[in-house]
Amino acid sequence: MKKLLVVLMVLAFVAPAMADDTLDASGSMRVEAYSISNNGFGDDDSQDLDYWDQRFRMQLRFTPADGVSATVRTDITEDTWGKLQGAGTGDVGDGFRPGLSGATAGGANGILMIDRAYLSIDKGMVNINAGLNTFNLGNGHAYNNQGQGIQVTVKTPLVIRLGYTKESENGSNSDKEDANKDIDTMFADLGFKNDMMAVNVFYGAVTNGRTGDNPEPNVIGALFKGAIGPVNLMAELDVFGGKAGPGVDYTGTQFIADASMKLSDALTVGSHVIYAAGNKDDDKQTITAVVDFADVVYQDAVLPQNGPGSLQPLGSSDLFDVTNADSTAASGQGAMGIAPYVKFQVMDDLMLAAHVAYLAKAEDAADPTIEIDSAFYYGIGASWALAPSAKLDFGYTAATPSEGDDFVGDLETYSALGAILSVSF
Repeated sequence: MKKLLVVLMVLAFVAPAMADDTLDASGSMRVEAYSISNNGFGDDDSQDLDYWDQRFRMQLRFTPADGVSATVRTDITEDTWGKLQGAGTGDVGDGFRPGLSGATAGGANGILMIDRAYLSIDKGMVNINAGLNTFNLGNGHAYNNQGQGIQVTVKTPLVIRLGYTKESENGSNSDKEDANKDIDTMFADLGFKNDMMAVNVFYGAVTNGRTGDNPEPNVIGALFKGAIGPVNLMAELDVFGGKAGPGVDYTGTQFIADASMKLSDALTVGSHVIYAAGNKDDDKQTITAVVDFADVVYQDAVLPQNGPGSLQPLGSSDLFDVTNADSTAASGQGAMGIAPYVKFQVMDDLMLAAHVAYLAKAEDAADPTIEIDSAFYYGIGASWALAPSAKLDFGYTAATPSEGDDFVGDLETYSALGAILSVSF
């Protein structure tokens, strides 16, 4: 209850500032409903899911002077319906009452979560961004770090972005003892942009100050965005390395490309090309992201973008997991494939979309009893603008794997039906 009172007190404090144009308030509210079958590709009844959830997001940006701002963003009551239920008697709870024993708070799923609290200062060619924020490299697939850190951007024809985040103090602010030495991340990004294209080359790494063979993954990558005539192009290549543990190194190569073209004002067609390298070496471990907040694989983030709105009911339908591209060396087949899509703006208030994907193994599995030959994925959906700043997104997605000849067990088709009712402000 105290946390909600804090929110109300903040709102009371900032209301006068809004009238003075020093505060910009924005946010969104969404309610989602999902029905998922064979989550994880098994036929166990526990893999059939039906649930609702919601999230209220609010962002406040204070701008006391030109080029100076402080931003805070909070998610309120972000959770599945019923999980924050108060502890009641019998089969009926006490309803949602924050502070009862059945409620949680402060985490990623709870009553209140702060995921942005940072300052930004522009001084000529230099921008300083410090605090709790999200620091991305490329499209944010391989390196998407939500943490506390500082970023300095030097804006010349070649934009230079350097950053540092603190991942863990390991139990003490003192680094005198080896066990308390810090875990940090560091990154650098060089970007060039003109009217025809934008190119970024970047590097990100985790550093661990403790002695011994501690995990220290890194990634080097490049991102291209541009247009050739009517065709819009995007391509990103990420190569992973670093130390995984005693006698084991990280490895991994991820590539994605997207080409799209508007055939008319209403119709857009395009296709992705996806590649994740396989790995069967016992002394190497495949990874597809440097930090935990990054997408596990490209498919998680890429394919839903071809659908309407923000509907992403993928659950465990990760096709790269099916083809073992982000597992350990014992099962790393990798994956490669193509994912064409189409978007059609039927009218101002209604957009339809559909996409398919075919992924095949990049190489044979070290263990043929877990080998997946290929997987087929498809989805359809729509986005309907109910009113200004309000919309309803709904869609259906499915994924069907094809097992290898010596695969042990049976895999079922995954499917998900979902809807999101949302308001933005």
